[in-house]
Amino acid sequence: MALAETMAPHLKAMNMAMATSITLPPREREVVALAVLHLERGEWEIVQHREVAEFMGIPKAMVDAIANERYSDQMFTDREQALLAFTRQVVRSVRVDDLIFKAVAAFYDPRQIVETIFVIGNYMMLLRISEVVELPLEGAAGAGFWKSQKQPA
Repeated sequence: MALAETMAPHLKAMNMAMATSITLPPREREVVALAVLHLERGEWEIVQHREVAEFMGIPKAMVDAIANERYSDQMFTDREQALLAFTRQVVRSVRVDDLIFKAVAAFYDPRQIVETIFVIGNYMMLLRISEVVELPLEGAAGAGFWKSQKQPA
């Protein structure tokens, strides 16, 4: 990010807002992030977010279910299933069909839906940066930022 000195401060500000100011609950924000990263195969970000998920109390079995797109697994609440289905359609199709939109709108208000789209888009962008520049996979620093925000679940 240091090479993008005009963009990096703005990206940092958006990520700070995502961490501290959105109304989408932190654990659900992380579920969305995990889904995006696995759908898009962002290896560096996946390594980081395994640690974040653990910090936030998301069970490994749930992370594995997300990685394998088992979004209808009984371990997910109806709310989480709707959020995951919405995330998958935004990532894969851009548009969301009426059935999926109605399902997510039953649990989330319009602001939270738009915030979710921002989270999805942010992680799609971040993983493209990390994959194209081939950040090394060794070592995870992912939970450091979230720990500094004191935001477990």
